[in-house]
Amino acid sequence: MNRKSRVASTEYLQYYVVRSEVVGDFIHEVLEQNAVPARDWGKRDIICFPHNRIAYLAVRDEDELIAPLEHVVGERWMRVAPAPEQWDSSGTMGAPGVIVRTAPYWYKPAGDVEYSALASAPLERVPAESLPIALRRWLASRVAWELRRYDPSRCTTLAGVCAGLGFAPTQLSAATQAAIRGLIRSGWSAGFEPGLPGFEGPDEWYAG
Repeated sequence: MNRKSRVASTEYLQYYVVRSEVVGDFIHEVLEQNAVPARDWGKRDIICFPHNRIAYLAVRDEDELIAPLEHVVGERWMRVAPAPEQWDSSGTMGAPGVIVRTAPYWYKPAGDVEYSALASAPLERVPAESLPIALRRWLASRVAWELRRYDPSRCTTLAGVCAGLGFAPTQLSAATQAAIRGLIRSGWSAGFEPGLPGFEGPDEWYAG
């Protein structure tokens, strides 16, 4: 059909697939370029992790953050290894989560779960006993990213950080408060340029 009319192929496939917006890529890569077999097209490894919006993260403790991931079937607990070049707006780096291998193009986890395709960044296993601290380090990293354009001299206390985030200290979960204290101890609020906010310093800094 595609040899006669790309439009006809597109309309035909759009009727049957879960996400019609991917049909153009499928036609190009499978039918026109023969770059990948049809049965393998669109499959990729992904990591599922808690939503990275600060308004969602800041008010939840560790159990609440991982609860939506309990129904995700895959390799737990894993994370993209923290690295300076990965510290960006995606929120993927350092987030403890569940790896789903060869997920189909239409896969989307239910509930308050974010997901991202895995590229070439190395992965790390997070032991279950280390999960609470790993979550707090990620929380600290997300706080630092949220305040990356905020005056660091105003973030030397929990109250100062809360002011930058737009929260009252009493609104934050105990996990987020501990994460912020660890972030401050790391030197981030002193105007330093730590390579990995939230992932520097000993675990004890984030313990309470």
